[in-house]
Amino acid sequence: MTVYYPQARASLRILFEDFGKDGPTTAQEYSFDVLPKSVTVSINDYTKADTFKMDLDYRNFPFDPRTIRSVGVVIYIQDMKSYVEYASNKIKSISPVATNVASVDDSDPTNASRLKTNAVFIGFADEDSIKFDQSSRTVSLEGRDYTSLFVDVPYNDPKTIPVTAPLDYVIIKILLSRTATKDIRIFKDPSLGELPILSKFYSDFNPLSGQKSRRKNETYWDVIQDLARKAGVLIYIQLDLLIITKPNALYDRKKMKQFIWGKNLKDLEFKRNLGRTKDFNIGVRSLNTRKKEVYEAIIPQDGKPEWAAKTGIPLKKVTVKKLQPDKSVKEEDAKVIFFRLPNISDRDQLIEIGQGIFEEMNRQQIEGSLSTKDMLVAEGDARVDGVGVPFDVTKIRNATPIDLRIFEDDLDAIKELNKNQQGNISREATVAARQKYLEDRHYEPKVAAAFAQTMGKFDTPFYTRSVDFKFDMSNGFEMKLDFINFVELPQSLISR
Repeated sequence: MTVYYPQARASLRILFEDFGKDGPTTAQEYSFDVLPKSVTVSINDYTKADTFKMDLDYRNFPFDPRTIRSVGVVIYIQDMKSYVEYASNKIKSISPVATNVASVDDSDPTNASRLKTNAVFIGFADEDSIKFDQSSRTVSLEGRDYTSLFVDVPYNDPKTIPVTAPLDYVIIKILLSRTATKDIRIFKDPSLGELPILSKFYSDFNPLSGQKSRRKNETYWDVIQDLARKAGVLIYIQLDLLIITKPNALYDRKKMKQFIWGKNLKDLEFKRNLGRTKDFNIGVRSLNTRKKEVYEAIIPQDGKPEWAAKTGIPLKKVTVKKLQPDKSVKEEDAKVIFFRLPNISDRDQLIEIGQGIFEEMNRQQIEGSLSTKDMLVAEGDARVDGVGVPFDVTKIRNATPIDLRIFEDDLDAIKELNKNQQGNISREATVAARQKYLEDRHYEPKVAAAFAQTMGKFDTPFYTRSVDFKFDMSNGFEMKLDFINFVELPQSLISR
């Protein structure tokens, strides 16, 4: 059994209110570290800000909220046992955060760049409060990451958006236009090469001014995400970087993080959405880095006639009927769910992939959640001296691929159970036998039913939709992760 010694700490940067009178306590920013009683960091999807909640003992943070103007926050969660072993060269590596984001010096465990890899959140406190009762005195802080610098501010300077330069230059210009964002660093995935000029993708582009019109009530983050969608790339904040990268349309099985029921999972839930008719359209978009072109298609509207004949799906937008204020019913286009795909060679290929996604999402959608108190899990099937390569779960982010399995001893026994009864009982009886076997070994009924039904029917990875990291001085570390299944795309379409 693995033993963990988790610790959470927070680095705070505090600027005090001057109340109109400059003094020695308000002329500078104060920085210090604290050990929180409890902390929760929520990693959300790319379009939203990551958030944190933290409780501190008043003795560690003896400040009246009314005296504080702003609080910058960096939160670290780490396994101190692993850290000590790392320093003693017993463990050669602990997976760094997002190796495609920044180079990290792993040779010295005391190196500041390595310590930064333990950071799970960088941002600001939006709210603070103090609660006194007979048993404790607690200061509570809540806030968001650097994404909040963009989502809270209406885009009104300049009045229009420059789109006559490559995307990364446009983003830099947007960042430099505001004092609050001018120091944010940009990381562009090197494999993207030179990014396209976006002016031709906007119908409201004005060639005389070199600008596109802005929409009413747009925020800076709305503008940046619209530019990203047009270019077929992802833009998001991770810690203190704004990252421009290729979308994670596919997954690498060697990079999947393994979670095993009966081994390192505390809770596991599955939910499956069924139904043939869904009220959505599928949009697919890809940046061809070689030709500097962006391809786009809306399915089923842009589907191929032979596909429509085969599936019986009309080549027109899916619509929905909506009740109007005057109680009449109006037919409107259904929402478009966009997928951004990397390295598509032409529009025909993009359409074929879009057709596959539309069919797959019409068939089923499997989602669920899990929780674990383990801080290290295996990555892929790789082994070093017979031991799985460890991955630090605090580095899991939105879209990280995960692999859900049953404990191998139980799985082997179930295989034998099926082998002994093969041909003698029905499929339904086999499922019932699997479920009873798992329940007899203390699997929860809902988990046993899910594995019994799906075992052998599909081998699908899941990807992370959101994740919460929680540390409590009394209960230690826990991670809760919400997942959804990857859309399986034919490899022949991707590799051609």
